[in-house]
Amino acid sequence: MLHEFISKTAPQGPALPLEAGDALVVVLKVPAAGKSKTRLHTCFGPHETQKLATAMAADTFERFSCGECAQARRVCCFAPSDERKEASRLAPGWELSPMASRDLKSSDLGTALRDEYVRIRSQSRGAVVFLGSDAPDLPIDYVLDACACARQGTAAICEALDGGYVLLALPANAPPEVFDGVKWSCSETANSQRERLSNCGVSVRTLLGRWSDIDEVTDVHALLERLKTSKACPRVLAMAPKLEAMLAIWKPGEEKQQPPSTITGVAPWAQPTAPQEPWAANAALRARLQARERAASSRDPRGVPDPRIRSGRPPRAPSSLNPVSEGSASVPQPLPAFDASTEANNPTDWEDDDTVAPWAEFSEERQAQRLAELEAFNAKTPPTSPSTVAKSPTTPSTIGSPESKGGFSP
Repeated sequence: MLHEFISKTAPQGPALPLEAGDALVVVLKVPAAGKSKTRLHTCFGPHETQKLATAMAADTFERFSCGECAQARRVCCFAPSDERKEASRLAPGWELSPMASRDLKSSDLGTALRDEYVRIRSQSRGAVVFLGSDAPDLPIDYVLDACACARQGTAAICEALDGGYVLLALPANAPPEVFDGVKWSCSETANSQRERLSNCGVSVRTLLGRWSDIDEVTDVHALLERLKTSKACPRVLAMAPKLEAMLAIWKPGEEKQQPPSTITGVAPWAQPTAPQEPWAANAALRARLQARERAASSRDPRGVPDPRIRSGRPPRAPSSLNPVSEGSASVPQPLPAFDASTEANNPTDWEDDDTVAPWAEFSEERQAQRLAELEAFNAKTPPTSPSTVAKSPTTPSTIGSPESKGGFSP
């Protein structure tokens, strides 16, 4: 058996706080949309996943900045190296240590941890504890117990549920080669790390009780359930309502059924909208032009738009009050020319749009007043000249006949 469990052999009594010679190293991949926690994109999308990763990192640094960890050397080992400003915002008061030209890829992680361990060990002779930023609610007692074992010359490791590990405490006699040859990002990572420690002559023990790091959508659900009682991560808790709503509509495996044209790794509801057809972009303009054509065909015979079509204004006065049309129902009247000046002087020719005209909200009293003004205007209009009325041809057979009643007498 490669290891022993920390149980009866672990330090008894209350956990001791970290000492000044100890070092606490949190490995951080600065969250970026589309690059952080990509396995969560199928449910939360890249931008919401970035917010979640940022909240978990900030809560992790805040939890281990005070209390039992206040006396230890606290280091934020981050990548990429050009994100120092964001790392300092997430880890205020922590020592910043950028990784050299690496982005926490599996092939480079062992080398990055080895280089950081050499740098830390040159100044700290106590226990060195490595943590990740994706287990924000890891109990502080786990860190204290592991650090106490490391002070006694025994390495301690806390396994993750997926086969990796969320915590590693190294004693002073652990060489930098303990990170060489470890199988990263697989279900054998913890076993591989324990085997490597044993090969380097370092005894190792495993903390009782594995913990969950946040790599899968189900891990987020488990985290939210734990936070309902622990309240350990206030920033993640603030996002809980939105995350739970996304989890409620998430369908596992649905991302595999997406057509090839869609973006892989993004939830269906987070897909960008499909580009509109060329005609769809001009649909509103076409409707406007059609409405204008209908309005042009609805003008009344005198060349004035009928206000009852779309304007909502009171209709014109009846023919009994309009001298222009009185007595001329059977005789066509000459139509005035309708040109730009007529349209400009016409008070009822409004622009054909969807806005509400000012007079559309008049009260009933105001509408009655407008109707009276319209009737007065029509009353003042001079009657049509008799010369413009076409005379009917007179024949001897029609003069004085009963059918010529109402006609002209000789």
